Amino acid sequence: MLKHVVDECLVQLNRAQLPARVLEGIVADIPEREVFPDTPRDSAPIGVYVHIPFCATKCSFCGYSVELDRNASLKTAYARAVGEHLKRLAGRLSGHQLTWVSFGGGTPSSLDPGELAVILDGMSAFNRPKNLSISMEMRVDSLEDGDKLQRYLDLGVSRVCLGVQSFDDRVRKEFGLRLSGDEAYRLLEGVKRSGIEYAFDVIWGGPRQSQRDLDLTLDRVFALEPHQIDAYPLFPIRGTTQFRLFEDLERDQLKAHQRQLCDHLLRRMMDAGYERIDGVMFSRTKDVAEDPRGGFREASSLLVPETGHIIGVGQSAHTLYKGTFATNPYSARKYVEMVQQGKELTYTGLRAPMLIAAFRFLIGALTRERKAAALRRRKAGALTGEDLDQTFYNIRFWWHVFTGLRGWNALSKKVGYPIGNENNVRLGAAPEYVTSGELSRIENARLHRTG
Repeated sequence: MLKHVVDECLVQLNRAQLPARVLEGIVADIPEREVFPDTPRDSAPIGVYVHIPFCATKCSFCGYSVELDRNASLKTAYARAVGEHLKRLAGRLSGHQLTWVSFGGGTPSSLDPGELAVILDGMSAFNRPKNLSISMEMRVDSLEDGDKLQRYLDLGVSRVCLGVQSFDDRVRKEFGLRLSGDEAYRLLEGVKRSGIEYAFDVIWGGPRQSQRDLDLTLDRVFALEPHQIDAYPLFPIRGTTQFRLFEDLERDQLKAHQRQLCDHLLRRMMDAGYERIDGVMFSRTKDVAEDPRGGFREASSLLVPETGHIIGVGQSAHTLYKGTFATNPYSARKYVEMVQQGKELTYTGLRAPMLIAAFRFLIGALTRERKAAALRRRKAGALTGEDLDQTFYNIRFWWHVFTGLRGWNALSKKVGYPIGNENNVRLGAAPEYVTSGELSRIENARLHRTG
């Protein structure tokens, strides 16, 4: 009963954009030197998240910061700036060991292997093990470039996460994915043969998705035997094309629909030999038995306490360093310009050690609850009603957090809603960023002029 009440409260808070408005009121500009002082705060391990914002097209469900991939010179300059910024940070973080690197986006696989090499060279000065874990997100259609994956592997990439989302052609078309389900499957068979460790992103719970549609995708995913499956629920994110599909839906009816699909998903995952390791992540049970961290854990779940500090590099990347939460500038062009000129970045965020520690403690508690539930399942050999209920509301909790942060990104005058540099030029807007209010005023003025 308590989970139902908490969930409904979080729904209402996000609908009112209260988390966004609270963050808007308490975040402030933080100089880079205050985020990363010359003397390390402690000796805990660190991981580096590198944001690559470039995309050929933007998927209809995507709530992340992206740039249209139409400017090759900007992308090359961006890779160089990220590499230089990493070298600058390495000196200040010399007291920590770098244990993992994760490339997200955007589309990290839009990088030419030579551009990736420039970024990885920037990490050479870090205290790092020889077998550093390097994970990279990839669009499936990136695999059409025959030797690209192998060239990434030659550079040290050890894991890839591929955005499958669905094998159903109708759903793929709605999401804006270019390949058909059959074409995507044939390319992914090559990844399976490559021997690399790989994960798939899968989206479930759309208002028009049936259990049969979900089974079509799961049957093919299980046949490809990924080491990890990140199964994301399709929740409405303000500012995305998919948001409009949810606006007129009755919330309780949608929730019941998603609960039914979630229960079915969890049963199928268990039958196929996958265990939920955190949030929306499922690893093969045999892998979890060998490594309780669960394979991709350190590169995917960026808030669990044992992850250590998270250092965000690149446009819009988030840093969680000791008691500071800080976000990089939301413009690739501005980020490049500041690094090229040797200027320190001005982050947007807050220093709140007790608040951040409390939040990470809550995440740790959810993780411990997950481990206890997994132990019960192993002993019972089946999912109980309690397991299904806990998992559904834990997944919803993660997405309430995510949508709250996305709302802040869209609302904040300090951060600004990113719409891409080319659109900035088209609208005659400032090159740094365009806030949602500025965007509305510019569009209204343009319509008035053309009308």
